[in-house]
Amino acid sequence: MAWIETIRIRLRRGNRGKEEMRFFEMMESVESPKNMRQWEIYMNPTVKEELMVILRWGKSVTMPQGSDFALGLVQEMKKQGLVAHTVWKHVLND
Repeated sequence: MAWIETIRIRLRRGNRGKEEMRFFEMMESVESPKNMRQWEIYMNPTVKEELMVILRWGKSVTMPQGSDFALGLVQEMKKQGLVAHTVWKHVLND
């Protein structure tokens, strides 16, 4: 069963451009685990300091607490702002 993790970060105000660049550089530098299908970054159109990373995993055992990969990202992102991490399991086809 496929599953995703979302990591939402609200960057500190005032240093948005600088913090945003550090965030993008960090994401580009990490090596994705083999069973990860893809990762995506989204920006909130109304809250400029808010970004979301979506990690898409293949058919694997869903880890309720999240993957080690995501938990590591969360620890790094906490240095740049407020972070929320959630895990979602796919349950229904389109």
